[in-house]
Amino acid sequence: MQWVVASLIRSSLVFGAILLANTAGAQNPCEGGRGTCDALLINKGRPWDYQVGVNATPRALNVRAPDPQEQSVVDAAKRIFNASSIRAFALLHGDKVIHASWKDGVPQDALFYGLSVGKTVTAIAAGQAVCRNLITLESKVGNILPEFSATDMGGASLKDLLTMSSGTWVGFRDSNVATPEQFREIWSGQMTIKDLMLTPKVHTAEKDPSGRPLQPGTAFAYRNSDPEMVALMVSKVVGMHFSDWVEQSVLKPASIAGPAIMRTDRHHFAFASGALQMTLGC
Repeated sequence: MQWVVASLIRSSLVFGAILLANTAGAQNPCEGGRGTCDALLINKGRPWDYQVGVNATPRALNVRAPDPQEQSVVDAAKRIFNASSIRAFALLHGDKVIHASWKDGVPQDALFYGLSVGKTVTAIAAGQAVCRNLITLESKVGNILPEFSATDMGGASLKDLLTMSSGTWVGFRDSNVATPEQFREIWSGQMTIKDLMLTPKVHTAEKDPSGRPLQPGTAFAYRNSDPEMVALMVSKVVGMHFSDWVEQSVLKPASIAGPAIMRTDRHHFAFASGALQMTLGC
């Protein structure tokens, strides 16, 4: 699924939502475990997910009509929208919403499953911890989380994780690092996200072309494990579940209207690589 983050204000991150999903079958409730469907994209989460309540005094969105030049972009986007499986989208110019549309049957208060938009929110939450001097960009995984100290992941810094350059396994084609069986264990509560990060395949370095282990900070590779490690590090230094920290340090200061959902495992470890559900909110 590809999303364009439009703005971090009012009732949600305002998403330009282009729903072209390729999601791991173990997470995907659609027929055959592939593609997109409303069961995956628009839902109320699970009973154990972190719930963000409604804000009585949200920040108002800046909304205006498109100018003639912008109107041509709006018209082109609407043609694509009407001819595709896209469920909703928003177009912004700076901090101004110039157009938003929903397909018939999609309520305006629908909670869209944002997938990798969550990576951006995770990075902002980490930045808040850095600004409050609770952690530095140079802080190493192994120093914050001793259980990783003897692993290759343990040598990565917060900066390495934020730039997706830990050097560890890149995961499967969809960037997930859990197998379908591991996902089932996570959903059932038999495994936590932290347990997954502690599996050797996930925390061990990839090899460079010469066969030597990749060093942290030397190569970018898009992967889901690095944002998950950011959340584990930040949670440790702030002394609370990562979902609580995201609400306190990012969502409340942004004055979202809510509600929102942050997906977690059954032991309250957040899916920081991308499981934030919010409304389009225009």
